[in-house]
Amino acid sequence: MNETGNTFDKTNGLTTPLDRTLHRSSWASITKAVDNLVAKEKLIQSNVSILESFLLKIAYKRSIHSTAVDDRFIPSLDDKRISFSEDISEMIMFPNVTYCGDDNYGVPRCENLAMSYKAQIALHEYVTTIASMYRDIPFHNFDHASHVTMSANKLLNRICTPYEDEDDTAARTFGISADPLAQFVAVFSSLVHDVDHRGVPNAQLVVERSMLAIQFDNRSVAEKRSITVAWNVLMRDRFRELQSLIIANADEMRRFKQLLVNTVLTTDISDKERSAIGKLRWQEAFHPSQSSLLDEESSNGRLNDTSLRSLKATLVFEQIMQVSDVAHTM
Repeated sequence: MNETGNTFDKTNGLTTPLDRTLHRSSWASITKAVDNLVAKEKLIQSNVSILESFLLKIAYKRSIHSTAVDDRFIPSLDDKRISFSEDISEMIMFPNVTYCGDDNYGVPRCENLAMSYKAQIALHEYVTTIASMYRDIPFHNFDHASHVTMSANKLLNRICTPYEDEDDTAARTFGISADPLAQFVAVFSSLVHDVDHRGVPNAQLVVERSMLAIQFDNRSVAEKRSITVAWNVLMRDRFRELQSLIIANADEMRRFKQLLVNTVLTTDISDKERSAIGKLRWQEAFHPSQSSLLDEESSNGRLNDTSLRSLKATLVFEQIMQVSDVAHTM
């Protein structure tokens, strides 16, 4: 016992109650940090598993259909650039070809259907990189992104799984159930839609005249930043293996970029102009008799069957993303 009346602990040298309290606190902090790392790795692995399941669907469809696959398609410098100035087209995102062939949403399990070890490593590294780029903020964090990804996965499963004795699921889903690339974009977009979010609303970024607001023309600032970050990481040379799994040729590259941009931008529900246009498009697609939007080039003033089907697929896709984004907050 020392002169202060406190017992000296020879094991760790803690001589005062404050020392012992701080010691316990440090171990508690370490334990909490470890628990957080374990929880984060579990979320990473969950996201990897979801993305992998849809990548296998892409591989399966290519294996049974005559998809034009460029030998080890390597994106050009132009391909690697993401643009927000290009007009988004439903016909590019959901072309008529996606409705052709068998509906193969339920991929059969077989020994030959598996990702290579290199591809699995690349996918895990990509998700881990994205997870590390999410900021430690109250809402737009990696936990939220993981919840959105899980919700999108469940919604796709509910929508695309054939009903009992159903003959044409693709027709009911406007082709989404027969389109594994689009399905992959839904979960991929969910994972990356808030990456590097600063926790500041777009309106405030615009008011403050931030560099991001200037860079992205004062509209959907945070969403465009997230798309840019996720895309630039994906286009790194180290992810060539992953790129080749997702994208087989130049046409798919263009589709993938447009789907990604449109799907993430639809999470900006504060964009009143976009919301208003969305409501008009919904009327045009599902309630044409009440719609004020008419295709002036069409002889009957309405969209043709192919364009209408692409529009419906796009709108359903947007709803999947919006619902997933807010589902776990309810």
